Amino acid sequence: AEYVAPYVNRVDAQGGDGIEMVHELQQLLSLHAPSAQVLAASFKTPRQALECLLAGCQAITLPVDVAEQFLNAPAVQAAVEKFEQDWQGAFGSTLLG
Repeated sequence: AEYVAPYVNRVDAQGGDGIEMVHELQQLLSLHAPSAQVLAASFKTPRQALECLLAGCQAITLPVDVAEQFLNAPAVQAAVEKFEQDWQGAFGSTLLG
């Protein structure tokens, strides 16, 4: 298999630890199927996705609503606004060309 896809939220909902499962799968694959990757799925919160990435997961699938929660976080919005201000200061417009 090229990918193994644990469903993180489903594991959590059944009383397990989805993030720990991702970590354990990565360890097993590195020993027994080094070319395979964990493709974590079934996230309900940005925190679940972030914890998988911090655990070393290299591939995830995000539902649109979770991706929007990431993008609408106050820190992200502040960074986007700062970037736009810096861009306008450097180029005089937010438009290219």
